[in-house]
Amino acid sequence: MDVLSYSSPDVVAPYAAYCKSLKSRNAYVSLARHLIHTAALKKGERVLDLGCGCGESTKAILQVIGKTGTVIGVDPSEPMIESARRNLGDSNVAFNVSTAEAVQQWVKPESVDSVISSAAIWYLDFSLTLAAARAVLKAHGALAFNLRWDVMPDDLPLAKASARFMTEFGKKVVELAQHVEPGYSPTAHPAPERRIFKFIEMYKTIPTSGFTLMQCKVFEVGTSPQDFLAWLKCPREGARFLPGLAPKKQERVFQQVLKELKPKAIRQKFADVLLYRD
Repeated sequence: MDVLSYSSPDVVAPYAAYCKSLKSRNAYVSLARHLIHTAALKKGERVLDLGCGCGESTKAILQVIGKTGTVIGVDPSEPMIESARRNLGDSNVAFNVSTAEAVQQWVKPESVDSVISSAAIWYLDFSLTLAAARAVLKAHGALAFNLRWDVMPDDLPLAKASARFMTEFGKKVVELAQHVEPGYSPTAHPAPERRIFKFIEMYKTIPTSGFTLMQCKVFEVGTSPQDFLAWLKCPREGARFLPGLAPKKQERVFQQVLKELKPKAIRQKFADVLLYRD
């Protein structure tokens, strides 16, 4: 098993701890709440949470649809689903281990009011996901998902400032890592593979998908240095910056770099996308 896979309990446990520890300040929670507001969920709705992870987005959905609504959370990672089940024992929630494409084995055709996919769409096959979502949505049901700023045209000064910070952060990280571990080179250790969803992929696919694009709303999220550091402690994320370096040494490097750079916040750009089933 790939130790950096979300199917590994060693990776999921710190990720779940990160999600729980920072609560509303956590970027994942903020993104989910923003997306749910865009989707305009209503009390009593039946909602499918695609790529639910450890259940943070599911919890945010429940707060809106109430006890009369129901949520079906699916994720391909068994450890994440187990974590979600431990965190949410509500009777109106069901969690299943499944890919987005195979969700029809858990959900009846045309039976859900809305499909939400927060911080997950870039891991999925977009065309197959649209087809699966359309099959389970009621007529004129909503599919809402979000995308990261780094896959969008970058022409805003604040986004450029954020990009400059990340470039400077990356350079400082490698520089300091070489002091912590003499001879260290990130190029000698391949970082985890990461599929980047391209915005053009969305625009090319939607017209023939049976959905109508209703809204694409850009917004910015500010992450505190403390939250950013907590996120970097998740093995998969830390290994993107410092592949091959032990987690404790990674944390030591990240702490020192943030101390030197003294950022007040790390700002990123996202977009909420809202589609209606034709």
